[in-house]
Order: sequence, then structure tokens, then C-alpha cells
Amino acid sequence: MQRRRIVLDGQWDFIYDADGDCTLNDITASRSWQPIQVPSPWQANSESWRWTTGIGWYRLTFNIPAADTSEALILHFGAVFYHAAVWLNGHYLGEDENGYL
Repeated sequence: MQRRRIVLDGQWDFIYDADGDCTLNDITASRSWQPIQVPSPWQANSESWRWTTGIGWYRLTFNIPAADTSEALILHFGAVFYHAAVWLNGHYLGEDENGYL
């Protein structure tokens, strides 16, 4: 059986965490979000980020059609550079470290 797919490519919100010390609460309260195109590395989205590395926070608001809420849902990331920690509606889902897995 093939599952229906909701593609989340497009404009997301992004914050570059230069010091790497932001928490989920810091990010949630922030008003410094900037638009970014996904999929693409953040360095390609702004000249000011061109040579940066470190931690970036992404967020996206999306709706799941009512017909799909009774099925198990899989959140699939096609590419994460090295480390990703994922939250959904403020709930920690998990993380992976080892790029491209």
C-alpha cells in the first residue's frame, strides 16, 4: 500500500544560533525568524550566512488533512547535514547524529 505524501518543501522560518546556546523556549519566544527556502542549505539563502557553520533552527506550520489523522504518520527528512533534533508542537520526537543517514 502506498502512503499519501505531504511535501513540506517551500518557505520555512529560520534562526541562525551563532552561539549554539538557544533552547526551545528561547526559539519559541523569538521574533527574529527569517524566511528560508527548503530544501537548500541556509548558507545559500543569505549572503550574511554564506560562510557560517553551526546550529540553525527551522520551523514550519502545516496541517494534516482530517482523513490522514487515523493513520500512523512518518516525518521524513530527505537531507540533514549532520545532526538533527526534532520537535513537533513542542514535544521532543528524537534526534539523529551522523550526516546523511
